[in-house]
Amino acid sequence: IITDSGGFQAWSLSRENEKNGTLTDKAIVFRPQGGKDKIVLTPEKSIQLQVSYGADIAICLDDCTHASDSDEIQRDSVRRTIAWARRCKDEFERLTAEGIRPLLFGVIQGGGSFTLRKQCAEALLEIGFDGFGFGGYPLDGDGALLTDILAHTRELVPASFPMHALGIGHPRSVVTCARMGYGIFDC
Repeated sequence: IITDSGGFQAWSLSRENEKNGTLTDKAIVFRPQGGKDKIVLTPEKSIQLQVSYGADIAICLDDCTHASDSDEIQRDSVRRTIAWARRCKDEFERLTAEGIRPLLFGVIQGGGSFTLRKQCAEALLEIGFDGFGFGGYPLDGDGALLTDILAHTRELVPASFPMHALGIGHPRSVVTCARMGYGIFDC
């Protein structure tokens, strides 16, 4: 079982309507149907939930972006994703100190910036994860697969680590990304 953090869902809900949620350095806050009730998702809560589901692979909470977002948004996303990855890893280690340990994947953000992708990948490799995911919306504004940034992101991670192409599930895209070295897909 591979679970996911909820980062993409938060991104898509808040993009549709800011009344549905907010994103801060501390957490993601969901407001179902823009109402008064709220659900707070922290990196720690995301890991707690995924471990409680009996996941074989859990994914760190990340700050998802679209490749066309501004440089400022991309820099904030990378900074937040790295900080959240540290918090996820700490909570994961606390919860899995004894017994069966699932795998934990970090998510590489950076939009369409080769430099930010490298910065994020290097920081996540230093923190230490069992595998990694390509983060962010994988299509450009015209719906074309971002093959150059997907290939670059895969090249940033040693081949010994599994890579998850988050959000990629169209058969042609799966074949393209599998040739790049991605081995796990979803959509």
